[in-house]
This record gives sequence, C-alpha cells and structure tokens, in this order.
Amino acid sequence: DNVVPSLPDSFGSVPSTNFNRSTEDGFVDYRALVHPDSVRSLAVSIASSFKDDHTAVLLRAAAFFKHVKDNVTYVSDDIQYGRDFVAPPTHTLVRKKGDCDDQAVLMASLLSAVGIKNRMRGLVNTNNEGHLITEFCIDISMKDTFPDLLNGYYKNLDENVNNRNYWFFEEQDGIWLLADTTRDYIADYGSLLRDGYMHHKGSKIEWHNCDGVY
Repeated sequence: DNVVPSLPDSFGSVPSTNFNRSTEDGFVDYRALVHPDSVRSLAVSIASSFKDDHTAVLLRAAAFFKHVKDNVTYVSDDIQYGRDFVAPPTHTLVRKKGDCDDQAVLMASLLSAVGIKNRMRGLVNTNNEGHLITEFCIDISMKDTFPDLLNGYYKNLDENVNNRNYWFFEEQDGIWLLADTTRDYIADYGSLLRDGYMHHKGSKIEWHNCDGVY
C-alpha cells in the first residue's frame, strides 16, 4: 500500500500521468487536478435534495462537506503511499481516506460539478506546516443570513451549534466561506487561527502565509 498507485481508467478520463501529483517533484497545479466530471453523478444526487433557490449554493456546499466528512478519513500520504501524492477525487472516494490536499481537491470537484464557484489556497502555518483548503462563494445578499441557515442545517443533523463562529471573507464577487473537511464545520476559520495558519490583525484575521490560490 505504500506506493504511489497506477490509476485505472475508471478513476476518470484524464490520465494521471498528465499532471504532477507530488510536491516532491516540483510545483503542483492543484486546480488542474480538480475533475468535476468524475464526481458529477454523486454531486447532482446530493444537490437534488435541496430547492433551487437563493439558499441552494450554501446548503449544497454544506451537504458536500458532510458527505466527505462522513465518508473520508484523514490519513497522511506517508502512511498511504510512503511519499507525497495528490489523489484524483474518485480515488479518494473509493479508498475512503485522504490527506488535506486529497480532500480539498475532492471538495473543489464536487462544488465545480454543480457550478458552485470555488478556489483552493495553499497555506503555511507558524510551524512551517503546509495545508491545502477549499473555499466557496455565496451571494453578497446572504452576508447576514447565512449563519442562521447553517445553524438550521446542522441542527437538522442533531449537531450542537452552540459557540460556533462562522467567519467569512467579503470580496467584490461575494462572500467566501471555508469548506475545509479537515475542520469541524463550514466556515470554521477559527480552527485555522488556532493552528497558526491565520493571525489577528486588529479586528480582522489574515493568513499567516498563503503561498498560492488555485
């Protein structure tokens, strides 16, 4: 199991040999590894449970997040492959395990499969540890309402939402929320702050070191 696998055709139509999948071999273009077509049927199946209205993007993203949390266990590349390796999204789903970059690529693929705007960030914390995260964008009009919608979603799952803080980045194209499935819930930027990937600057939070956006 401690080898980088050769991937059969069933893991998508894009040959894995076309892309560099290891930082040990140089720059990795994580966006090039996002493959919406390979997970489209799953994404559409999950998304179809929600009305196609102004809440759809947020609730569908939360449902994708929940699916990955429930079905993919965090396992480091050292344990899985013996070296750094970014797996295709369906590979992560079939194996039911993956590290942060595997899960970030999977989340970006699910979001892209139903047209939800997303991006990934490569981060480095105060301990010089790397991390890859996915964020998604909702309409600016939901700035004041999305916390209640998320609370309602999680309460329906019998999750305790007390003391949850939903942070966001307001930009010209909308509100950006964290969908990092190594965290506990959507928009859990607080855990990134605690882990040294972010820091306070006055009343705002900023990245400690964001070395790429994909």
